[in-house]
Amino acid sequence: MSKIQYITVRIFRYFLALMFFIIISSFSNLTSYFIAQRMTTEVSEDVIRVIHIVLSVLAYHSFLFAFIITDKTARKMYYDSGETSRIRYIFMCADFRISLVLSALLFLVFPNAFAVKSLYGLLEISKVYIYIILILVYVFVHFITWFEALFDYTKQEAKSRKEKRERNDITLLIKNIISACLAYPILAYILPIFFPTLRTLPKVVFLICVALLPLVIVLILFFNLFDYIRAFFIRCSFLRKLKKSAKTNGYIISKIKHPYSSLFTDHDERSFSIEANGKKYDCKLLAGLHYGDPMHFGEDGNGTIIRHITLRYRTPMAGPFAKGGMIWQKLPDDLAQLETQFKYSFEGDGKKVLIICPTPHSVYATGYDQNKLLDVNDKVWGYTIMTCTAFINALERDAVK
Repeated sequence: MSKIQYITVRIFRYFLALMFFIIISSFSNLTSYFIAQRMTTEVSEDVIRVIHIVLSVLAYHSFLFAFIITDKTARKMYYDSGETSRIRYIFMCADFRISLVLSALLFLVFPNAFAVKSLYGLLEISKVYIYIILILVYVFVHFITWFEALFDYTKQEAKSRKEKRERNDITLLIKNIISACLAYPILAYILPIFFPTLRTLPKVVFLICVALLPLVIVLILFFNLFDYIRAFFIRCSFLRKLKKSAKTNGYIISKIKHPYSSLFTDHDERSFSIEANGKKYDCKLLAGLHYGDPMHFGEDGNGTIIRHITLRYRTPMAGPFAKGGMIWQKLPDDLAQLETQFKYSFEGDGKKVLIICPTPHSVYATGYDQNKLLDVNDKVWGYTIMTCTAFINALERDAVK
């Protein structure tokens, strides 16, 4: 595809996305006014304006995001660029500039779809300031939309390698368009109806912020902190045993770099080197903080840890000897997946060993249309995979591959 063809297709795609937004934003505003005029309880026009502003911003994000993530050509260009900084790629990307310029042009042609009239009626200040405020808001949302889309590109690449198949972008695009076209008018219809029941909203918000929200935050922090505490003690135990084994067997071990900070952040260099049995091993410490989160090692020197968020439920055990027992089951599909990227590659002149400490339940080598389950002492893209205990035992037996 030539550069002119590429730009033409991008202009058409983003123009179509923005026209969907303009139509739905305008229709949603009319819907809110329609229902407000027919309600027995009076609804302030400022409420309708606020609803329109919020729904317009959300609709802009939804339609633009739907068209970006389903653009297979743009996604491939992001893969092929090799750019690690998403922010830098966004500002270098022609698609970002094209969609931004088109948004600016349509903002001038259809200002009311972008909630200019609603914000002007709400604030009653000079229209120049209204335009400046909304331009800043939509530019920010535009940037966030692209940033989120690049996350989706990375997630889709990892998923395609794992499942060895591409998703149907056309089906996903149609599904997202239909969902947004239905959701925003329905919200615009419902919100004015429920607004009179929200007169005690400040009290509800106060209760949530003062009582419930701090409790939820404390629980989340506690469970995450527990994983780090567990990882710290496992790492500490390993290093103590490694030094003891080195002293007992006469191994020469270098200074260990970032023994504990590597639980939190990536480090490019090796963690330590050890000379044993006439061989030199360059080792890097990695952490599988959560036992149930699998690690995937890609061929490009980068890896991914995937956290599967799902629902579990209890069902009666089947079989003649079950005797009324219960068993935990989980839904076949995840509610969500959280991905953490890490870099495992490093420079070294000895045998390269990746020591995963703590160790997750499963580790995979992904890439080149494969998703291979790994075991201790397996090779992955030129590196040997080891757990902490297995590494010490393998050194003593001279069995590190």
